[in-house]
Amino acid sequence: ADSVGSTTSVAPIAEEDEEEVDDTGVDDKDIELVITQANTTRAKAIKALKNNNHDIVNAIMELTML
Repeated sequence: ADSVGSTTSVAPIAEEDEEEVDDTGVDDKDIELVITQANTTRAKAIKALKNNNHDIVNAIMELTML
């Protein structure tokens, strides 16, 4: 079977029921980095970046220092 092991379309976990967040002005690479480092959702990563004036380190700190 040729289709076995195909990983071309991996769906993000629980993104469907997550609220839509406006990511205008936020760099996708920054968002991905915060998601990975803080082990969080895209929505929370965007909010944290906006809360911290797009500062990646402070955004990650906000999400991980609870």
